[in-house]
Amino acid sequence: MDLRRAFIFVLVVLFWILIGVFGGPVIFLVAPVTWYLWLRKENYEELFIGFIVTLILSDSLEPALIFAGNLKTIYILFLGLLVVSNRSIIGVKFQIFASFLPYLLVALLCLIWSPSMLPGIQKTVSYGLLLFIGPTLANYLYGTRKTFLKSFNYLIGSILLLSLILYFILPEVGSSHGFRMRGIFGNPNGLGLFIIVSFLFYQFTMWQRPSLLSRYERYGLLTLLGLATLYSGSRNALLSILLFYVFEFAFKNFKYLGMIVSIFIVIALNFVTANAVEIIHALSLEEFFRVETLAEGSGRLIAWRFAWENIQESFYLGRGIGFDEYLMRSNAFYLSKLGHEGGVHNTYLIIWLNTGIIGLLLFLGSLIYLFIKASANSLFAFPFLFTVLFSISFEPWLAASLNPYTIVFLITLTGILIPKSVFEISNEEMELS
Repeated sequence: MDLRRAFIFVLVVLFWILIGVFGGPVIFLVAPVTWYLWLRKENYEELFIGFIVTLILSDSLEPALIFAGNLKTIYILFLGLLVVSNRSIIGVKFQIFASFLPYLLVALLCLIWSPSMLPGIQKTVSYGLLLFIGPTLANYLYGTRKTFLKSFNYLIGSILLLSLILYFILPEVGSSHGFRMRGIFGNPNGLGLFIIVSFLFYQFTMWQRPSLLSRYERYGLLTLLGLATLYSGSRNALLSILLFYVFEFAFKNFKYLGMIVSIFIVIALNFVTANAVEIIHALSLEEFFRVETLAEGSGRLIAWRFAWENIQESFYLGRGIGFDEYLMRSNAFYLSKLGHEGGVHNTYLIIWLNTGIIGLLLFLGSLIYLFIKASANSLFAFPFLFTVLFSISFEPWLAASLNPYTIVFLITLTGILIPKSVFEISNEEMELS
């Protein structure tokens, strides 16, 4: 979108926030009217980016932004109606949704044994909607709105800049967990996940159109990503970014042997993880890596053991999407006595709990199949895949739908499945953009 439209978009989002904070339920009338006006003008770029901004706002723990959590459910239903009712959009291939359809069907089957069926149905439907809507709209925008790629990088930069401003100007809002930066996200780890998916989207942009961003724009975005990683103290973000460069080097220089090199790296990581405390002490990086939480396992080992014990009760077919949350909430008092607060913190275990080993194999099979297809377009595909596979070992984001991380992942995956020629832009289009 051009500068004028971007300015209007920012004003609209600010208006949503003001109405949501001070107007109560009025936001559920004002926001849909805005969506309808964007739809009438075919401003699909604003409509889609507005949805992602809503997901980001919903991740915040600020009581004033609680409206975003309810608004995002209405928003995704609106986008679903848009996709199925618009012939120009519905014509886009649904290869990502089709690939994950077997997993979704197994997830629906597992709801038969769910102890919380209604929330499970809602979560399963929302995951299916996201797989249907996100890639479809992204595919359409990549092909018809040549400014979308740049607009989304500007959105990433704006979110990171705002987070840094909050951290330094309003630290009581922009920080938590021992003065770690969280920005507008719920916690520093949430910001860390946003850094990971944003970094991957930026790398994808540089692969598709290296000249899209100026030198100063590239340096500016990388600086914001670096500062956010530093001040958030996110180990997951730091290691994921470093691993991406390692995997990229392996695939660029060893080509097909890059797969073997990457597998070797993953095996080596198991050794590093097992001896992390000693290695960090040797490098004198105790403060950044918060070595005291590593020594305690940050509670994750407790959650993983507990999840694994419960997996044995429904090994092949789980108890439906959302069962992991029900399980951890139901045993919160017991787990807190052991030293753990929160969820499972591992996407693989969550999917296994919810849909069994059958669902997990279907999910991973679909993911790997799509990246194999994408690898025909670029060597970027496998470094992207291995980085994501590492990240979800410690966080649950890919097992959930309505968060600001899965949608960015799907947008990037959609992009690398598209031939590079789609992103080419003529001189006339460049002048208009």
